[in-house]
Amino acid sequence: MNWIYILLFAINLGTATSYLLTDSLFFDAYYSESLSKIDGALERLEASDLSLLKNKAFRATLQMKKSGFMKTPLQKIKLFKEGCRELEAVIESAPSEVLYRFLRLTIQEKAPKILKYNSAIEDDTNIVRKGYKKLNSVQQKFVLEYAKQSTILKQLSP
Repeated sequence: MNWIYILLFAINLGTATSYLLTDSLFFDAYYSESLSKIDGALERLEASDLSLLKNKAFRATLQMKKSGFMKTPLQKIKLFKEGCRELEAVIESAPSEVLYRFLRLTIQEKAPKILKYNSAIEDDTNIVRKGYKKLNSVQQKFVLEYAKQSTILKQLSP
C-alpha cells in the first residue's frame, strides 16, 4: 500500500515540475526574438491541455508576440486580435490572477499605439506590484527580468 502513495507522490511531483518547465519554456520563447522559438512553444502548448487557463493565456500571449513577425499588416492585426480576444477571456475568467495581468501588461506596454491596446495598463500594473509575491519562483524571475527594461515596472523589487 505504501508504494501506491509513493507512486502518486512521484506523479504529482512530476506534474508540478512540468508546470515550472512550461513556465520556463514560455518565458524563454516570449522574451526571445526568435520566431522558431515562439512557434516551438506554440506547438507544445497546442499539444497540451488547452482547457487550463494558464495554457490559454500563454498561447494568446505568444500569438500576440508572433503577430510582430507576420509579413503583412492584415496578418499582423488578425493574429494580434485573436490572441487579444483569448487573453481577455482568460482574464475575465480569473481577474485577480497576477500572472495573466502581467502577461497583458507586457503586451500593452509594447503594443503599437495604433492598436489601442493599453486601457488596462494602470490596473494591471497595480495588480502585478501588489501580487508579485504570489507568483512562483520561475515567474518571479522573469517578471524581475522584464522589470529591468520596463518603464512601468522599473521600481519592482523582490
